[in-house]
Amino acid sequence: MSDPNGAIAILGVGNVLLGDDGVGVHVVREIARRVESGEATVPAGTDLVDGGTLGLRLLPLVSGARALVIVDAAEVGDGAGDVRVVQGANVGSHGRCLSAGTDSGVGELVDAARLLGALPPAFSLVGIRPATLEAGLDLSATVRAAIADAVRATLDEARRLDAQASPSVPGRSAARDLVGAPA
Repeated sequence: MSDPNGAIAILGVGNVLLGDDGVGVHVVREIARRVESGEATVPAGTDLVDGGTLGLRLLPLVSGARALVIVDAAEVGDGAGDVRVVQGANVGSHGRCLSAGTDSGVGELVDAARLLGALPPAFSLVGIRPATLEAGLDLSATVRAAIADAVRATLDEARRLDAQASPSVPGRSAARDLVGAPA
């Protein structure tokens, strides 16, 4: 069961070794950079998480959240670099065919959490359509140019879910640590 007093989790997933597949991780890292520099804020009680390729091992994080925003490469929009927010029940249908380097895709994570009764009632996917999933550390130019839009969409969605989820816990401050981020 999700925790109504838990954090809002912004979870970036994907394999940074497969080009655009790692865009979710890049977006969460950029949000963390902006929060740290004071360029952006997140709702109180927000955890920014580099979920990388952990797949189903992210279930404890999901089950402990009061709201969840997953950021990942996904088959959304019409062309590479398109950014779309997919809400609630529609998330599973957009996260199955990407994240080739993960133990399982976003769809499987969402489905498993739903089956276990651990999926927060307020959750969304910010999907960025990839141009390439070829081996390499760099994002394509098209997807790199979409990072600012994806950051904006993710922050807007976190605020929307914060308002939708149970009230914020007094005294909690925004997390600024990326969990699991490589040095």
